[in-house]
Amino acid sequence: MLDYLFEVKHLHRVTIDPDVRNARAVRAYEKSGFRIDGILRHNEKRDDGTYADTQYLSLLEDEWPEVKQRWLNA
Repeated sequence: MLDYLFEVKHLHRVTIDPDVRNARAVRAYEKSGFRIDGILRHNEKRDDGTYADTQYLSLLEDEWPEVKQRWLNA
């Protein structure tokens, strides 16, 4: 998907927003090349009426070639 977004669609940035409580997913995204941009506090209202933080991670087009090469060599 990232290959398509960067190399076909020519996007500058791809952003994802995993649940901050899902530490394993966040670590996996970081390991795959995404970097943490920040956290928006109480950004998502849950079904039970509580609020949850949203964490944003992104990968930029100039970072993509190195990340892609790491994936290909893994």
